[in-house]
Amino acid sequence: MAIDQPNAEYTAAQPDWMLLRDCHAGERAMKCGGMRYIPKLSAHSTEDYLAYLQRGSFLNPVAPLIKQFLGLAMRKPPTVEAPESMEGWLSRIDGASCSLADQASLAIAEKLLTGRAAVFLDLPDINHDEELSQADIEEMGVTPSISVISAEDIIDWHEEGGRLIHVRICEEHSEFDRERFETVRQEQIRVLEIDQETGFYVQRIHRKTTGVAKAEFDSVLEVYPQIDGEYLTEIPFWFVGDTSSVEKSPLLDIAFLAKTAFQHSCDLNHGLHYVGLPTPVITGVDPEDGNAPTSIGPTELWTFSNPDTKAFYLQVDAAGFAALETRLEALKREIATNGLSLTQQATGQAESGVSRSIRVVQENAVLAEAVYQVESAFRSAIRLAANAFGEDPDEIGLTLNRDFVGQRMSPEEVKALLAAYQAGTMSLDTVLNNFRQGEIIAADVFNDDEIEKIEESDLDRDA
Repeated sequence: MAIDQPNAEYTAAQPDWMLLRDCHAGERAMKCGGMRYIPKLSAHSTEDYLAYLQRGSFLNPVAPLIKQFLGLAMRKPPTVEAPESMEGWLSRIDGASCSLADQASLAIAEKLLTGRAAVFLDLPDINHDEELSQADIEEMGVTPSISVISAEDIIDWHEEGGRLIHVRICEEHSEFDRERFETVRQEQIRVLEIDQETGFYVQRIHRKTTGVAKAEFDSVLEVYPQIDGEYLTEIPFWFVGDTSSVEKSPLLDIAFLAKTAFQHSCDLNHGLHYVGLPTPVITGVDPEDGNAPTSIGPTELWTFSNPDTKAFYLQVDAAGFAALETRLEALKREIATNGLSLTQQATGQAESGVSRSIRVVQENAVLAEAVYQVESAFRSAIRLAANAFGEDPDEIGLTLNRDFVGQRMSPEEVKALLAAYQAGTMSLDTVLNNFRQGEIIAADVFNDDEIEKIEESDLDRDA
């Protein structure tokens, strides 16, 4: 097997991922997919097919649903417990500019869209022949980085007894050529595996040779990462989910319905185009006759010598498209039933806070599962990274938001809590905790800080 050849499970899932990506990207991407989504009719020339394709309208149910889910999941920031030495790193966890919240949001989106994602902890590039301590690594200024790997980039993986022993990741290496003023991009394969001889984790990078017709890859890196001078015996790579196998995307059924609706839209609009533009027909005229009309319009006069000549319009009765219109509307309703109720409610009736809470919780079981799985993967990665900072992994805590429904405390509830505090039946800490849960004060504000602000406000008023 070639180093860039994906395994069979990947190959089988790739068309579904392509459909989901194009649905998420919208109408332009679906139309660029051409015959992958809209079959060409037997009588179509290339020009006719392009016109037929462009007349269709694509209803995008996937992008709004992903946006809605992310809005619910990330409406409160992640709660992180970590030593002070790691705070700066957590704000740029990918080694560049992305924070933990940014990467977690990306992982949730990937998991919801394709049903598959992974979290990879890339450790400093240290050769296994060098014996370096934690102090040496800190002096070099190199730190771990955590990145989210998409489904399409994980081209191969293998496990033995539930233990991950091999992963191949397809990447793009880019480098700016200052002389040619352009960015040179090369495909590369990153291989993560457990070395059979040493039993240690090794990372190898193979880069595609430029200017070669046949795919050839040169080995450009081999490194045995260390943490505090110790080699790893596990690959720092975590699939977001309960299994390394490809899982069906929760949005795949909706994407298939959207594709079918797109096909019906092309058929309907193509037919309506001809209904709206009837074809003029003349019978009883010799085409070679110099008197045969060549133009049509209110300023044109037609005269015919043959009394049997007839002129009329050939057109299709629009009522014949009722079945297509009915089917298209049925597909839209089915799409809504299968997942768009967050953004499109058929009843249009107002909901109470309680009924909305119940509905959102029921509709977000998929989101809750994705959030839990992303949280678990990132917690494992951050805890391993803590060792690289010389910190205790057990001190690391991570909780992603699961409060998807905003339930802001009512004015009556605020008054009741304040009355209880003034009557001496409730402590100030309990009042503030309730205010935090009811979203009156921010989730990241500590009670001591809030009390201090209250006391400062009292002093200002007294002055």
